[in-house]
Amino acid sequence: MTDLHPGESSRRSPVVRLLYVGLGLLFVGLGFLGAILPGLPATPFFLLAAFFFARSSTRLYRWLLRSPVAGPLIRDWQRPGGGVRWQVKAVTLVLLPVVIGSSIYLAGLSGWRMLGLIALGLIGATVVLLLPLAKPVPVAPAAPGEAQGEQAQQPAQAEQAPRL
Repeated sequence: MTDLHPGESSRRSPVVRLLYVGLGLLFVGLGFLGAILPGLPATPFFLLAAFFFARSSTRLYRWLLRSPVAGPLIRDWQRPGGGVRWQVKAVTLVLLPVVIGSSIYLAGLSGWRMLGLIALGLIGATVVLLLPLAKPVPVAPAAPGEAQGEQAQQPAQAEQAPRL
């Protein structure tokens, strides 16, 4: 992985930058669809969007990191020991068979179509299981005189290139 240095995106040709911005926007759209549609993942699309924005548009990259939907997923992946939260894996692995079973039942699939959908579900489950787990972030104790919920928050690392 190459780190994104300030100004790196401006050294790319305008055509490549435009292509990367377009791909980033496409993946953001797919990521938001994945956040609301069961069976369509959100995390890989947001990670791809971060990858392309980090190499084409600092403004769009920062916007994505500030997003309440995509930001936490990307930051979990980027930080040292990063990966996917166990809750995200658990929800995915529970919903996957439900969505596949519902699709088979509601669409009346049988034979090769049913086996094909089950095979795709198994591939998806394998990918989810192979993703690294995010290590818990230690919470610093409150400073003397500071209320428990008023701890200084760490600044977002908007300049850091995604670990993809």
